[in-house]
Amino acid sequence: MEIDFSEGQPVMNELALKLAIIIFIPLLAAFIVMFLLKVCRIPVVLIRYIGVGVFLFGVYQMFVILY
Repeated sequence: MEIDFSEGQPVMNELALKLAIIIFIPLLAAFIVMFLLKVCRIPVVLIRYIGVGVFLFGVYQMFVILY
């Protein structure tokens, strides 16, 4: 007995694409901000907190934009 998932494939592809957009754009932005802060010689502890904050804010904004 096999289950056919071919009908759900377009929906799964769309969900995977949206998930990738929601995660990777804020992650890239957080890495860029963290790199710029590192170049400015900010303490590592602050860089980590600011990077996480930028990532979470970016994910929130992507949810607001896409949904």
